[in-house]
Amino acid sequence: MIIVDTDIVKVGGVILPGIFQKLEIDSDVKVDEVDVKGKSVKPKQATGYEDAKIKLVIGLRPNNQEDEFEQLSRIQNIFKRPGQEKPKVYEIFNKHLNTRGITRVIFKKLTSREDNNSNIIKVVCEFWEYIPITIRSTKTSSVSNNNESSISPKLNLINEYETYLEERNSPIDKSKATAAIDDDIVWRPYYVK
Repeated sequence: MIIVDTDIVKVGGVILPGIFQKLEIDSDVKVDEVDVKGKSVKPKQATGYEDAKIKLVIGLRPNNQEDEFEQLSRIQNIFKRPGQEKPKVYEIFNKHLNTRGITRVIFKKLTSREDNNSNIIKVVCEFWEYIPITIRSTKTSSVSNNNESSISPKLNLINEYETYLEERNSPIDKSKATAAIDDDIVWRPYYVK
């Protein structure tokens, strides 16, 4: 869970160190350009929306308990712990984000900057809106030649591929076969006379 308040930022139950400076939300429309023969201008077609991108800027400065590098280490461990292979999905709570309809995010990018004029590290946390994709499959039941029932997923395959699959289960056509080691017959569907 991520909570962004005027004073605190909380990610996964941990209050991020530092001073909250800025929250920026960016969202775009997905647009496809279509090539039309004979026209120099490409018509544009809106096809949906990109996932929103959220940038959170935090300033880290030494305090009584930790220096700026120890604070950065805590943020790094939220972004990616040692041995972590996949990013976590977080629920996010903030009035600004809720107004924009953003409730779940992935911690996409962590950037830190320092300069030689101060002991402040500026941290930019980038989150991307997380919208899971639901994939549904249907199963159909078929009866084989020996009257046994089997279940297999129904896929929308192109006709040529369906034909290939049907022929693959048919007996070997010796006119398309070539001799192999030990006089075995090997069927090669790509063989052309």
